[in-house]
Amino acid sequence: MSVEAERSVLGAVMLDPAACDEVAEILQPGDFSDPAHQAVYAAVRRLHDAGKPTDSVAVEADLCLLYTSDAADEED
Repeated sequence: MSVEAERSVLGAVMLDPAACDEVAEILQPGDFSDPAHQAVYAAVRRLHDAGKPTDSVAVEADLCLLYTSDAADEED
């Protein structure tokens, strides 16, 4: 998938929960070529599956929490 296509998919799933339902049936995070896009899509799926908003603010907060938790676990 091209980077432009990946960005379009991410934009769609972040703006429209129904799009997230449709795309989830065929796409997994590993289907994205850009590791950042993989992380964003995984965050969108986590949030959507939990019934939470998937807008850019929520996704950023989820990723920050995830990476902060990962960094803390590595320090232990």
